[in-house]
Amino acid sequence: MPSLPPKQSLTPAKRPYWWRLKAREIRMLAYLLVVVVFAAWEFVPRPWHPAIILDSPHHTVYSTASQQQTEETVHTLALLYAAYSNRLGSLTELKRDHPRLKVKLFKDREEFRR
Repeated sequence: MPSLPPKQSLTPAKRPYWWRLKAREIRMLAYLLVVVVFAAWEFVPRPWHPAIILDSPHHTVYSTASQQQTEETVHTLALLYAAYSNRLGSLTELKRDHPRLKVKLFKDREEFRR
C-alpha cells in the first residue's frame, strides 16, 4: 500500500486577533468610530465660564452678556419672583426659606446652542 502524505491543515496559521477581522468588520468599526466622534462633538458639553456673577436676594446670575443686560435680567427676575411669591404666598406648602436660584445668562443664541 502506498504511503499517504502527512495531513495538512486546511486552516491558515494562527494570526493575532486584529488580523482575523475581515474587511467588512474593519469598515463597520470605522463607521462606528465616526459616529462616536460626531456624537462626542455634538453632545458632550463644553466648559462655560461666566464673565459676570451677580447676586440678588433670591437669585445668583452667571452671565457672559453685557453688564447692562445682566442687571436688567436680575431686575426682571426680582419682579417675577415678587409676583409669584405674592400670588402663591397663601399656599401652606410654599417654602419661604430656600437656597438661591441659579441662572445662566448667555450673551447670544449661538453661545446658548454651543
